[in-house]
Amino acid sequence: MMASAAVAREEEGPPAAHFSGPSILSLALEKIPHRFTPERATTMKLIALGLVGSLFVLLGVIVTQRWVLNSTPTTAPVTAQAQLNPGPQPGREGKRNTPIQPAQARTSASTPEDDELKKLRDSVRAAGAVPGPDVLKAFRKAEERYPNDYRFPYERAKLAAKVDQTHTHDEAFAALSLAVRKAIESGKASEMLDSMEADKHGDLKKLSSGHADWTRLEQTLKSQNKNRQFAE
Repeated sequence: MMASAAVAREEEGPPAAHFSGPSILSLALEKIPHRFTPERATTMKLIALGLVGSLFVLLGVIVTQRWVLNSTPTTAPVTAQAQLNPGPQPGREGKRNTPIQPAQARTSASTPEDDELKKLRDSVRAAGAVPGPDVLKAFRKAEERYPNDYRFPYERAKLAAKVDQTHTHDEAFAALSLAVRKAIESGKASEMLDSMEADKHGDLKKLSSGHADWTRLEQTLKSQNKNRQFAE
């Protein structure tokens, strides 16, 4: 038993000696350099301030760009779209698509009949209340030059009603009947009917007051039957 105990002590080896020097952890810490020195802390502060300053500058640039975009008028996109989709050129399709207006609608020049009628009306006003025979003669000549215009015998009827002092007014009604026939033939019966309605209390008052011929001429214009005035 003593021999086996000695063999066992030899296998286990000498007892571990107690290490009384500095520990391994402290030696390792001494080898690691101190990272946060005062100089390095100052450097980190400067870097942080630089990053913050750059962030403020970038934010200011973004705000400025948005303000410029909002305040700039939106004509550039419209112009670009107009260039992409050009409309009809005025020299080509623009002229082709323009509606052609008749010459009568484009020009407001008076006709020779209008000029002649205006001249005769001016002569009536210049003659005064009772025009002389020369004015009636001028109207008859104008009727010969413009046989299809009802306005000349119509104006002559108004003039004859002023000159004639009798109750029958035969010449005035003869001129008015001729005007009715020409108005129906030229398709202007409604126009003459409106003129008679406007003048029955004025220049044609003598013809419209209590005369059956006046009523018959009105009915003739309304029916546009030029033979009706001779039916009764």
